[in-house]
Amino acid sequence: MVKEFKGLKSIGNNHSNHKFTLGIMGAIIVIFALLFAFEKSKNADSKEMIYVMSGDGTVQSALKKELGMKEIIAEAKNHLYLFLMLMNQNDQGSFPENTKWALDLAGDVGIHMLNEKAAANELDNMKKYNIRTTISLSFDDITVNNDGSGEVTYRRNFYADNAKPISYEIRSVFQIIQTGSQRTERNPHAMLITEFKTIQQNELKQ
Repeated sequence: MVKEFKGLKSIGNNHSNHKFTLGIMGAIIVIFALLFAFEKSKNADSKEMIYVMSGDGTVQSALKKELGMKEIIAEAKNHLYLFLMLMNQNDQGSFPENTKWALDLAGDVGIHMLNEKAAANELDNMKKYNIRTTISLSFDDITVNNDGSGEVTYRRNFYADNAKPISYEIRSVFQIIQTGSQRTERNPHAMLITEFKTIQQNELKQ
């Protein structure tokens, strides 16, 4: 009987040790699961961050959900709208910085447009005649197709001291792509205008 008791006591000790080992392993698994969930959540947060324009013109961060085609097209419209505003709504003070920012949205296309402005002495004329340019454009004036191609019609206005305003109606076609890069304040939609061509420009009578 004594031997049997010792045997049962030994089994009880082994069972207790086994429960202790399982408890430690369970705790380790829980810790790793929590660490994995935290890291996944942190990465998801970083991927879910976008930048949007606020009412006062500053760029602010915001969380987003997965984008569908409707949302992608809306962002493409915003991207083109921002580019055209930066390129075409300026005075001698805002021209250098705004056109520099526009290059982040269009790359080589922006450089080509900036070279055309330089050839037309646009900045020099702004300084000489105090010229201000504005643009009349709404999102309804922009069409974007599912493949990123599109068309836009807008009005560009020129104002100078002691001179009548001059306005042009301009129709252009373009191509926008998603870069796959991280969104930034200077490229809030992570897109790039790869083609932009004016196909019609008419001076409007005042």
